[in-house]
Amino acid sequence: AGPLAATAQSKLGKTLPELKKELDAFVSNNKSLKPLLTQSAGELKLVNTDAKGQVVQFIYSFDDSTGTCNQEKTISSCEPCYKKLLDELVSRKEFEWKRINESQYVSRFEDYLLIEMQETGKDFSFTLLKTAWTRALYDLMLQN
Repeated sequence: AGPLAATAQSKLGKTLPELKKELDAFVSNNKSLKPLLTQSAGELKLVNTDAKGQVVQFIYSFDDSTGTCNQEKTISSCEPCYKKLLDELVSRKEFEWKRINESQYVSRFEDYLLIEMQETGKDFSFTLLKTAWTRALYDLMLQN
């Protein structure tokens, strides 16, 4: 993973305490990124700033019923930073990512993963979601 990454996809499925421990270690081992980790109700947020002052935020959300991470949102006003992290994610061959429209990718069916990309003002973001799609819904998405 790149210097700003907090290795996407390895966080999904972890509990908040597990993920907090992992991110605390990341913070301790990556002082050059000036990482800041905060916790609020059902969410962890990691903010990294590189040597050029480029900021990347990682927001981890948790499923209320299972208590596991089901969503990772990556936000940056640095378009090249955003593109690099997105490219690293979709280049992971084991998930067989398919772009289904201008703003979404889906993994192979059995991984239940969806990436949604967004541009809001000067911010670029993508959200990695763990889904519970059916085969019928998945096949429908691929037809678009």
